[in-house]
Amino acid sequence: AYRVAWRNIFHWISAQMALLETEMVKMEEIFLGYVITPGGQTIYEVMAGKGFLLGPGKKEE
Repeated sequence: AYRVAWRNIFHWISAQMALLETEMVKMEEIFLGYVITPGGQTIYEVMAGKGFLLGPGKKEE
């Protein structure tokens, strides 16, 4: 089962790279679409909404 799981991951990543090569998706969209924030959005959705710009950060006291 362990080897089958890794083979499935390999094939999934290969398929994602094919989508990337045809410019159907962006790299960030492929891998950041699986990380969910406490607000229910994916990291990709949050970053895309901000134009992929960094936030102002926090002031150190």
